[in-house]
Amino acid sequence: MISLLFRLFITGIFLLSVKNQASAIDIEIHCKQGSSDLVQLAYYYHSGIFLEDTLFFNGDGVTRYTNSDIQPGIYLLVFNDSLSFEFMITGNNDLNISFNSLAINNMVIGGDKQSMAFHYYLTHHYLSNRKINNMQQTLKKTSTGREEELSIRQKIKTLKDENLIIVDSLTNLYSGRLLGDYLQMTRPPEIPDTKINRQNIHGQDSLNWTERIEYYKDHYLDNINLNNSGLIRTHLLGNRISHYINHVIPQTPGELIAASDKILDKCEENKEMHIYLLSYLLNHFSPTNDKPEYNKVYLHLKQKYGFTN
Repeated sequence: MISLLFRLFITGIFLLSVKNQASAIDIEIHCKQGSSDLVQLAYYYHSGIFLEDTLFFNGDGVTRYTNSDIQPGIYLLVFNDSLSFEFMITGNNDLNISFNSLAINNMVIGGDKQSMAFHYYLTHHYLSNRKINNMQQTLKKTSTGREEELSIRQKIKTLKDENLIIVDSLTNLYSGRLLGDYLQMTRPPEIPDTKINRQNIHGQDSLNWTERIEYYKDHYLDNINLNNSGLIRTHLLGNRISHYINHVIPQTPGELIAASDKILDKCEENKEMHIYLLSYLLNHFSPTNDKPEYNKVYLHLKQKYGFTN
């Protein structure tokens, strides 16, 4: 279960993308009678959540959604303003979703193996993190002996290790597909230990730290497949690109231009992703912004990529 304030807003610049991976789907949703009269189907786009449709349950607690032109991505079933459940649409495979009660561990998905694997990941991640949080609260609030504390910390480590194993396994199993690319995107770049011998150089630690920052900047996009447009309809991609532009890249025109070109070069094979990211960058560096250093970046993007409103 994901708690959030359900926000529906319109930001036209991000809805310019063309549709090039649309597919047909039939989703049947079963909900225990009396649990809810309706459910809203929504999807992520950049940093927002948008309404796809409102579905009404019949007297048997069943509703159906059919669409011959739906895009891959992570969608949500929203039962009220604070209760929603994510699921993944990957292609033409139909889905059957049922709830014995409105809780993620009582949600069952059938039909598409990739969607089922995503739900397994979410469920395990949610239940595991709940256990970890409870144990961490125990360590904070309760006076435990040294032996008991070590035991709890080992259990926490074991749960975290299990989470990583599941992510690694699913990433490898679905490599190059939406689930694999999504899970790969959750990983930050791994910065190797610097092995440079500077024993006689004053400020060795500062030099090593600078190298690590440069490596992080140069490899930040390595785990993001910008040719998979299904990632547009996840909550992660917009956050990753925004963080990269605003916090990883030095805020000078030259650095920002190089970073923008790097982003657009990595998605040149996918028209939808290219338009989406170019729209984002033009909006971000728009001259209406109060940062004068953005003007050169905006002009560069318009001149090089020929975008017209």
